[in-house]
Amino acid sequence: SDDGGGSGRGLAGVCVVDPGGTKEFGRGKLGDYVISSNTNADAFVTVITKDKLDGHPREGASGTVLSPLLSMESGQNLLAVGEKIAPLKSIGDWLSDVGAVVRLTLEKSEKSKVFLGCTVIGLHQRRDEERGCLIWEVKLSCNRVFRGKGGPKAIGEEMVVCAKNLVMATGGRQMFPIGIFTSPKVRDKLMLSDYVLTTKGAKEFQERLDKARAKRGYCKVAIV
Repeated sequence: SDDGGGSGRGLAGVCVVDPGGTKEFGRGKLGDYVISSNTNADAFVTVITKDKLDGHPREGASGTVLSPLLSMESGQNLLAVGEKIAPLKSIGDWLSDVGAVVRLTLEKSEKSKVFLGCTVIGLHQRRDEERGCLIWEVKLSCNRVFRGKGGPKAIGEEMVVCAKNLVMATGGRQMFPIGIFTSPKVRDKLMLSDYVLTTKGAKEFQERLDKARAKRGYCKVAIV
């Protein structure tokens, strides 16, 4: 990666951009949900830590920067659950530990950077004649106070990072549909299931049910 000004020419590092902070890095919002996974609990650990010496290239955590994960309590808890499902809170704790190990490793490297609290607002591919290849120019905007090295320092500040290869993990999110649902009167009666399944959302949903029962003696719920 490169900062766009040429100071990183010749470096072959990794730049990770995430809109969240250190707490969300790795886990995202997964740990906020009150439901369980639909995948074996131990699979979340073994997919990262299990040594696959016959692979090409070889994979595993032993003897690598990921080795601290082998003794993490969050991972041991999931291994103990085995092939059963586990609460997303527990899986979020594990992914948070994974994110922390990766982040600290990259921050120690002179060739790599982690930009937290940054959002990608533009992408442009061009040919770099000096390198003789196509590169990506990734435009970032800081959405929260950034504490790391080499990144934006003020909210709203922008910068450009250049990279030969680009990997995007966009995730998914629910949004209210347009049309009648834009009416404030209708919107006030709606809740997205993605939000209802979180700790905060489940509490609000229960409060709405209790309020309706107290007012009318019953409540109507439509799941669309």
